Amino acid sequence: NWALKFSITIWWLWRWRNIRCLENPEFSPTQPVEFIERYTKTILKALDTPDVLAQNQARSNKTEAFIQWKVPPHDWVKLNIDGASRGNPGPAGCGGVVRDSA
Repeated sequence: NWALKFSITIWWLWRWRNIRCLENPEFSPTQPVEFIERYTKTILKALDTPDVLAQNQARSNKTEAFIQWKVPPHDWVKLNIDGASRGNPGPAGCGGVVRDSA
């Protein structure tokens, strides 16, 4: 499958470039052509397998619920925060938003 192999190749080239630029300047993938071939075959095999996950989901009695942000009551505020780190310990960042009822 040419389109699949092309997209996998582009993605791995991008990933390997990021590893080299951001993590390890000495990084060089070993046998990249063979790796792409094996990776593509693995994906094709997975796509050819019966969808066991979908069959199990069809049998479950799950209910979907739409969740959305709601404004706080008058004279109240809401605080939404999030953060991430690269390693523990490692560089980290966080941010937050305070919203009123306006």
